[in-house]
Amino acid sequence: NLLVGSTAQHAWGATALGIDQADLFRLSVDSSGHPGEYQLDGVWYPWDVEEAETILVAGGDPVLTTYRECYFGPVVTEIVTDVYPREEYAAKLVPLDDPAADALAGFVSMYRAVDLGAFAAGLAGVRWPSFNSVFASAEGSVGYWANGASPLRSTASPLGGRIAQEGGSLLYDWLDIVPHDLMPWVIAPADGYVLSANHMPVGEWYPIPVAFGNGSLGDSSRSRRVRELLAAQSSFTPGDVLAVHHDTVQPARRDLAELGLFLRDVQTSWPLSNAAQSALAHLEAWWDSGAEMTAEHYAVALAWFLNMQFRQEQWPTLVEEFGGGDAGLQYFLKTKIAQIHERPAIALDADEATYVDWNLAQAWTAVTNPQTGAGAPSNWAAWFETSVLTLQLPKWTSLEGFPSLEPGTTITTGPLTCTDSGTILSQHGQTYSQDVQPGSTDSALSILPLGISEHDGDLHQLDQQALWETEAFHGSPMTYGGTLALGPWTLQFLEY
Repeated sequence: NLLVGSTAQHAWGATALGIDQADLFRLSVDSSGHPGEYQLDGVWYPWDVEEAETILVAGGDPVLTTYRECYFGPVVTEIVTDVYPREEYAAKLVPLDDPAADALAGFVSMYRAVDLGAFAAGLAGVRWPSFNSVFASAEGSVGYWANGASPLRSTASPLGGRIAQEGGSLLYDWLDIVPHDLMPWVIAPADGYVLSANHMPVGEWYPIPVAFGNGSLGDSSRSRRVRELLAAQSSFTPGDVLAVHHDTVQPARRDLAELGLFLRDVQTSWPLSNAAQSALAHLEAWWDSGAEMTAEHYAVALAWFLNMQFRQEQWPTLVEEFGGGDAGLQYFLKTKIAQIHERPAIALDADEATYVDWNLAQAWTAVTNPQTGAGAPSNWAAWFETSVLTLQLPKWTSLEGFPSLEPGTTITTGPLTCTDSGTILSQHGQTYSQDVQPGSTDSALSILPLGISEHDGDLHQLDQQALWETEAFHGSPMTYGGTLALGPWTLQFLEY
């Protein structure tokens, strides 16, 4: 099915949401007194399913295993780590808790929807996997839904979703699935736009304990930048929206440079280290030019070495106040930037100034190291083009980071525009991009970066490389007539 797609009435996209849709339950068993059974609320039951399965192994001997099910779901003891002797664990997870709920029916309803109400009803049928859905209608309305079935865990399980639950009583079972209409959503918001870039989908006021995954702590660098771009205008042409795709500003790197300049030029009572001052002598012009993570300015090589880690063990007081990781770093920086723009400006405290000074200084040390960095400033531009913008992409791998099925085989790209994963463009992190105007499906544009699922036997593995490297798109019509209009094409039937 199409997580990103369009019809004549609607267009939609998706980003990872990562709702916690699974739990382990530690079963109550007694292998000596009640073999082949499990206890639930004081009653012993035989396994709901207990059957032998043969797993065929390519190039090896078949493996015989026993598959078991209980009330909570399949018994998964063999793949659980740190299991004590005579323990048994079962997994309860969406979609296996309700096998009759088929996401296909939800997608079909989305495809057939004639209005946003019907489209949202179709989303309700897609219980798994969870995703942030952004959508638009041909009439001009936009919407967002935190989509996917979210378990409402027992109040008797204060750590539900974080550790294995007791499986000896229904007291610890899921209470319900949060109704679709009670998940975070909005249609036709007053701002006139919606956005999703793996950030927190709803404010802290939201009362239902949904265990959001991706971006659950706040803004990501990309969501923050998208928000900046959308808030800067009151109306948009289709071209304005497509231009967002090409943005190459990483707000954290930009803001660290600005905070450093503030310490140097305004809060002069704070003595910046010599290394930090050397870094600012080059970063100032890069920041003045727009702070883009492209090869347009040589000092981007220095900005590349600014540290984006924000960890408790290194900066305990800052992380305690703002949170850790990318979300914590973005919260810290947007707070401090707003404060130095106050009149009068609010100075950085000692811990904050120390962090900024350290980050600038370590970047200077790293970039000027001729063994691990770029060396002298005269070498920075060439180093950035060959070491950062030129990639070796493994073939036949996956987005999840599993090793390649063809180890050692790679695709060498030409110099790209931007590979910083914190930017919107981020060619190194692209998976699939589509530009759609609802109601004009044959005018859709798309690009699929190469490398993720390519192998040497695929004659078309490099078809889109030149387009992708130059940030270009190709036509992506959704109708048969639109496909024919692209020109000659060949259909080949494969027999197996």
